[in-house]
Amino acid sequence: VLALGLWRALSPDLLGRLGTGAMLVVGVGVVLEGLLFHLDCRGIDTGCRNDSWHSDAHKTESAITALATLAAPLILAFAFRRLPAWRDSWLPSLITVPAIILASIVFSAVGNGAATRAGTRAPRLSPRWRA
Repeated sequence: VLALGLWRALSPDLLGRLGTGAMLVVGVGVVLEGLLFHLDCRGIDTGCRNDSWHSDAHKTESAITALATLAAPLILAFAFRRLPAWRDSWLPSLITVPAIILASIVFSAVGNGAATRAGTRAPRLSPRWRA
């Protein structure tokens, strides 16, 4: 829903549309991951194989979602920079990417999956995107 609202707010700017498209990919990926593409087991489970079709789909979808998670704030930052009404959001959006990387590095020491969860929560640091 956020991506659709941004699409309307940032159109017809090409960077705005690309950024909101990347954000839509993240949203759809997270929903698919939670509803349909489950792993068979956790990587720390003894004898864990994750060789079903939905585990394979989860791995592919996760890679696409991770790429879009990094791309969306970067693209949107430059789209925000072009528009006077959104200009104050471009630097916080740009800083989101190093925040994602830093959170992922710090929480990778905690355990399997912690880096992913921390990295996907880091975008909430941006003031415009705060819920």
